[in-house]
Amino acid sequence: ISDQFQELTDKKYETVLCTLPCAYTHPWYHRETELMDFFTDLYQKAYGTDLFIISSNALRTKQFGPVVRRKDLLMALPYDNEVFSLTMDGRRLESVIRHFLRREAWEGAEVFFLFSGGLRVVVRKATKEILSLLFRGKAIVPDRMYTLGITSYARKNIETFLGIPDRDRKSVV
Repeated sequence: ISDQFQELTDKKYETVLCTLPCAYTHPWYHRETELMDFFTDLYQKAYGTDLFIISSNALRTKQFGPVVRRKDLLMALPYDNEVFSLTMDGRRLESVIRHFLRREAWEGAEVFFLFSGGLRVVVRKATKEILSLLFRGKAIVPDRMYTLGITSYARKNIETFLGIPDRDRKSVV
């Protein structure tokens, strides 16, 4: 029975899910990395949101791939996080982005969020001031509705991490 169990387990967890062009790394928590780009884009596409954010310290591996097996995926993000889609207008979305990219976030804050493709942020390095914020090459439209994907970790701390007052939680969820 032990050998049969091991064979079934190996078959499930050794299954190759994809092959990346090279090994992706995540050596820093307060910087964008190719590995976090991979995961934020994966979540954004899987859940069909306009934008997806993940805390950079959620990742539990420094290197991933190039061959990605099911076990690698589970070891990289070993949480049973639920995923939520918040719907908000462009004013709120811009406010949320500016909040999680505020100066303190760049100076060693406990949590640093990284975002899926489509968002381009230009920051003045010396002052950490956001100079430009574009979504899919255009300014965020104040009255347009957007969906932002987050995990339950961010949702539980929505005021601290995203700047959404707890009293407004229901209006964006």
